[in-house]
Amino acid sequence: MNDSTSQFGVGGSTPSAQDQSKVNPMSPTFMDSAGGLQPPPATPSNPPMGSNPMVSPPPPPIPTPPPSPNAYGMPAGEKGSVPPPPPKEVDIRTMASDQESFKVSGGLEPTPITITPTGASSDVKKVDSAGIIKKKPSGNKRALLIGLGIIVFLGAAAAVAYYFVLPLFLNNNAEVIDENSQVVTPEEPDITPTIPTFIHSSLFSGSTDAEVEVAVSEISLAGIRAGVAPLAASALTSGNTLTEFYVTTGNVGQPVTSEEFFGVMLPDLILATPLEDDFTGFLYNDGANVWSGYVFALDRMAGDKDLIKNILSEDLEASGSLGNLFLDDPGAPSAAVFSDGSAVGELTDGRYLSYTADGASLNYGWKEDRLVISTSYAGLKAVASIVSDPEVVAP
Repeated sequence: MNDSTSQFGVGGSTPSAQDQSKVNPMSPTFMDSAGGLQPPPATPSNPPMGSNPMVSPPPPPIPTPPPSPNAYGMPAGEKGSVPPPPPKEVDIRTMASDQESFKVSGGLEPTPITITPTGASSDVKKVDSAGIIKKKPSGNKRALLIGLGIIVFLGAAAAVAYYFVLPLFLNNNAEVIDENSQVVTPEEPDITPTIPTFIHSSLFSGSTDAEVEVAVSEISLAGIRAGVAPLAASALTSGNTLTEFYVTTGNVGQPVTSEEFFGVMLPDLILATPLEDDFTGFLYNDGANVWSGYVFALDRMAGDKDLIKNILSEDLEASGSLGNLFLDDPGAPSAAVFSDGSAVGELTDGRYLSYTADGASLNYGWKEDRLVISTSYAGLKAVASIVSDPEVVAP
């Protein structure tokens, strides 16, 4: 027993099993200098009597437990960033989710939809404030929108290039002329000459001293007077008594019609009676003055020619532009209305109106359907016998 005492240290005594249970674990001697647990003392064994006691080897050291983790799950004494908390799963029930759940479960209790918070996945469905699930636009729709945008942009660019850029290049190219190129003169188009609607035929059956074409630049009162004036001067100086003329216009000498003549000479006359297009003018020289006159014919196809003659006579006397038929100003009318005249040769139904100018008077008469107008009584007598007879129309 004494040997066992020396085995555990000098001056110490081996505590009994009862005493070992009372050892204070918080005692300073409970932990060794390294901070580990003090190994329990080995239980001495009583050697057999008469033999030398054997010293048993010390037990292996108890491994030091790792330091306890701190509140963040990290070993004590270590520092690091705090990991984020795991995402929370939120169960949200909407009308759409309940309907979908009823379809899946066959009408059983609806199952709430588990939605991961924003940031967990880019493909998560979003729920707006009204509870309607919004899906992110698919890749096909995005590609379609991008394609449409590209098409619109290209179309606008093409329009700008066509209407603004391209004309600039075309104009610049049009101004560049090759020095060696030959200038091609465009051929003049073939101009079909105008065919006169009719050919003038004199309304005199007898001969006259001269027959002249009076070409006018325009069918107007001034144009006709300007064309006839030189002819009248020539007749006066040459001593011609009776000169026949007809009026034409244009490059091909288109004869002026009776209707066109009355339209410019007597513009206030409403010609309601049909006349032949062709008419004949004449100039009478009395030795002191030259007086003008005209011969017209009623339409050969007209029905009641007597009625037409009366209407035309009344319209002629009612005109206020009779002074235009004179070559020179005849002055004012000497009376308010026309007077009956005596028959002159083959002319009947004669009427006249005197003017204040010496020898000026407007006279007219009929030879069947031929109307003869003269600005002097002597001129009317000079042509009365040579006016042609009306053409007979076959039935």
